[in-house]
Amino acid sequence: MRASTLVAAMAIIAVSCGAPDDGSAGAEVSSTSMAGTSLGTSSTGGSTPSTAAPSTASSDKTAAPSTASSDNPDVEDPVDTTGTTTAPGESGSPLGAAEGGPFVCTEVLGYSQAGSERNGGWFTVGGFEELPGIDDGAWQLRWRSSAESLFWTDPDFDGWRDGRLFSQCDTPTVDRVVLFFLHRSRGPDDYPPVMAEVAASLGERYPDLRQVVIEPMVGGPGEELCTAPVRGGTVFSTEAHRWIDEAVAVAADGFVVAGASPEVQSCEQFVDKPGHLSPEGAVAVAEWMAAFYGS
Repeated sequence: MRASTLVAAMAIIAVSCGAPDDGSAGAEVSSTSMAGTSLGTSSTGGSTPSTAAPSTASSDKTAAPSTASSDNPDVEDPVDTTGTTTAPGESGSPLGAAEGGPFVCTEVLGYSQAGSERNGGWFTVGGFEELPGIDDGAWQLRWRSSAESLFWTDPDFDGWRDGRLFSQCDTPTVDRVVLFFLHRSRGPDDYPPVMAEVAASLGERYPDLRQVVIEPMVGGPGEELCTAPVRGGTVFSTEAHRWIDEAVAVAADGFVVAGASPEVQSCEQFVDKPGHLSPEGAVAVAEWMAAFYGS
């Protein structure tokens, strides 16, 4: 896809995303940001996750109260720092995210694809922390609707408020961050330096940080470009997915590593053009992430 095509897609998404969770009017993504969301990384075995009904079991961890909620989407296919792609259940694993542990607290930074209870967040609706191999005491989620990655470099960014933190780790010592990448630019060539800048900023915020895992927006099955239901057109998340993965392969340096690059099991698991997930899609992505990151 040409860079000009990507820009056009981003411009469309900027004005067409759904309303935020708090019910306020207006587009979910501003004209200066690309639609986005989050995802994860880590184990080497197991089979590719199967579709399941959304989990209804509640976590025994208390979520920090949110003073405002909102949404958005992101993710892709596993890429290691040598350029080899691996999906959960296949032999081998992407270099980096499955290594370097154990980690005492992994913080997921993302947007609605990760955290929105209204629009299919894989961490929340998908029941990620309740899945086998995941220690809920070692994971926490911080998300903000349409959170462009560079926003996290601003100490005054709304996403850093206490109300944006969900399901805190048992320790305040964050030593790994899983960043769902989102950046408005003229093309993927701009992504690697942005990834490096965000990682450096996170290292300053968290002195014990040992690894930053970059995840793309959620991809279509087998990197397929999915057609959005109702209004048609290509699901943006499935377009952005491959570009972000390619950029991570360039940016990876040992501190910055590639992640799980999750995908849905079918295009029907996207509910709109930006790429929000259905409950079944949220579960599928959560299981993909747990298969990669679980012990």
